[in-house]
Amino acid sequence: IQEVQMPQIPPSMLLRMPDFWILAIIVFVLTGSGATVLVNMGSMVLSVGGDAAERNSLVFLLSVSNCLGRLLFGYLSDFYAHKLSKVSFLC
Repeated sequence: IQEVQMPQIPPSMLLRMPDFWILAIIVFVLTGSGATVLVNMGSMVLSVGGDAAERNSLVFLLSVSNCLGRLLFGYLSDFYAHKLSKVSFLC
């Protein structure tokens, strides 16, 4: 296995890079919208006429899917890290 040397970029230079801001905005939007849905899922189920059992089941299903999705995309990100830039992977 070949070891990859990561470039040392100071924070002041990082803040001037467009790739940093694209990645930051994508992560912020996706994390914020995902957290909003997770927090409000129970209320959304009840508002469309679901009962407490359906609410609990859907919140559980969404939470497990969220966890598995994070693990899967973490693995894919590591697998494709040397082939694609992080911005290309997210887009």
